[in-house]
Amino acid sequence: MTESLSDLRSWQIFGELMRCGSMSRAATACGCDVSQVSRRIAALEKRVGYPLFERSTRSTLPTGEARELYERLYPVLSDIDRRIEAVTASVGMRRNRRLVRIQTVSGLLPFLVRTIGSFRMAHEEYDFDVRILSAPPADETLDADIGIWADARQSAFLEYRDLGAVPSRLCASPAFMEKHPVRTIDDLDRVPLLGCSSWVCPFMLMGNDTLIPLKRRLNMTIRFDSVGALLEAAKDGLGVAATLPAYACDVDLRRGTLVRVLPELAGPTLKFRLIRHKALTPSATVERFADHLTATWEKEMSFGK
Repeated sequence: MTESLSDLRSWQIFGELMRCGSMSRAATACGCDVSQVSRRIAALEKRVGYPLFERSTRSTLPTGEARELYERLYPVLSDIDRRIEAVTASVGMRRNRRLVRIQTVSGLLPFLVRTIGSFRMAHEEYDFDVRILSAPPADETLDADIGIWADARQSAFLEYRDLGAVPSRLCASPAFMEKHPVRTIDDLDRVPLLGCSSWVCPFMLMGNDTLIPLKRRLNMTIRFDSVGALLEAAKDGLGVAATLPAYACDVDLRRGTLVRVLPELAGPTLKFRLIRHKALTPSATVERFADHLTATWEKEMSFGK
C-alpha cells in the first residue's frame, strides 16, 4: 500500500510538471523542492522504461510518450482529486451541522428552494450548497452528494434513482401569439423557435391523432444554455419556446403570462433521475434529504396525473 500511495504522489507531480513546464514551478505547486520532483520523475521513468522529459539547464520538455500518458492519465488524476475533496467536504462538517451538496440544472431551482425550505422546517441543523450545471458532467464525475438531471446515459461510477417523467409544453407570450398566430404545425416553420442547448431529448412533437401520428423535428432559431433563460425569452416575446418542461412554465400558464401553443400536440418528456456516487456510501444526512426530495417530487411533479 505504501508503494502504491508513493506512486500516486509521483503521478500527481508528473501531472503538475506537465502543466507547469518547469521543475521549479512544479515543486512550488506541489509543496516540495526541486530535488524531490527530479527524483520522483526519475523513478517514474525507470518504472515505465522510457524517458518522459528532455532536460536542459533552461527547460524541461516532455517527450511524445509523456504527452500521451498525460492525456490519458489526466482524467483519472482529476477524478481522484475531486473524490478526495468530496469526501473531506462531507466529513469535515462544522460542529453540530450537516451539509448536503447538490448539483442540478437552473430550471429546477424553484423546486429545490421549496424542497429545502420544507425540509429545514424540521431539520434546522442542515446546511446546503446548491450549484448549477447546464448538463451532467461530461467525464462522469459528480462533485456533489446528489445530482438531479434528465439524462439517459448510464455510468458505472454512479447510481440512479428514477424520479419520473415530466411533460413539456410549447409556449409563447400572449403578445407574441397576437402578432404571430400559430394554428397548425406548419406555422412553426414560420416563427422564431427557442430551444435549450442542454436538453437531452430531441425536439420532436408527437401528435395525438390516431389516424395520422405526427412527428416533426424542429429547427431552433435561438438556443439558450438553461431552461431558466428559455423561460424568460418566451415570456419576453422572443419566440415560441419548443419545448419548456412543465415544472418551469406551469405557473406562468396559470397566471396568463404564457399561453400554450398547439396544445393538442404532445412534446417530449424528460425522465429525471437522482444521481449519486456508487463508491461513496451515502451518509444518513444525505439519505434523509434524498428521501424527502423524492417524496416532494412525487407530490409536486404529478401535473394532474
